[in-house]
Amino acid sequence: LSYPLAIAVRKCADPRVLWQVADAYRLPFAAGVFDRVFCCSVWPHFSDPTAIARELYRVLHPGGYLHIWHFQPRCEINHIHAGAGADVANDILAPATVTAASLQNAGFAVAAPIDDDQQYRVTGRKSAVQDTQRD
Repeated sequence: LSYPLAIAVRKCADPRVLWQVADAYRLPFAAGVFDRVFCCSVWPHFSDPTAIARELYRVLHPGGYLHIWHFQPRCEINHIHAGAGADVANDILAPATVTAASLQNAGFAVAAPIDDDQQYRVTGRKSAVQDTQRD
């Protein structure tokens, strides 16, 4: 296991959690196999978030949820990235309404996004009816 993944595994021993390192643009899973996907503190690092949202839509079963979560406010995340060096300086967390639009473009229904002085959270739900054109 990679060092960051090994730390995560030690922190969460829940057998329901699947720890996997994979290309987020081409996940090695069949369509419709997950109930929920959590993207914690990673969303601004994707160069094409709509493509990621489409791939996550594919692996969620009908009625499944995608949660994009940062436990700090967007302005703080962007400030940290701006000062962290060239590798992440341009990894800007967009307003939650922009992220919500990306999820909607991928087919998700989006609940009211949260983008306040405490946290950032956008949740999308895959239609409970199988969408054969997207999967």
